[in-house]
Amino acid sequence: MIPPLYFDMTADGSADFDSAMQFLSQTNGTDYAERFGETFGATIGRTCQRIADEIADNGKPFDRMHENASLRFAAPVYRLSVSVSKTRNRRSSAGLWYVFYRLEDVAGIGRADTLFVVAVRHSAAQPFTEEDAGDE
Repeated sequence: MIPPLYFDMTADGSADFDSAMQFLSQTNGTDYAERFGETFGATIGRTCQRIADEIADNGKPFDRMHENASLRFAAPVYRLSVSVSKTRNRRSSAGLWYVFYRLEDVAGIGRADTLFVVAVRHSAAQPFTEEDAGDE
């Protein structure tokens, strides 16, 4: 079995996650915020394992880069969907969050070994734009 990627957050990613937890706690209650945290952790865990397996098999992940987020963070950035609602209506953004992450070779082993969360945004938030590039 291939070991999963390590997981970490940038300062911005951590601040976004904390803001999301606070917002959800205030608007939907602490139970909902805790469910978001649990779903977030489980989704990141599965993603770390999936990407580690893909890198072991093919030398790279299958995920497609998110162009505007990559421009914003000046590195290849990918988007992951995290759904908190048990059921979502079609075209509804309720409970859908996007986690933007990048992959890095922290250990210097010649392949990505760590997944860094760089941003957490609600799906209804303004998307990253080309004007955001370099605003870090």
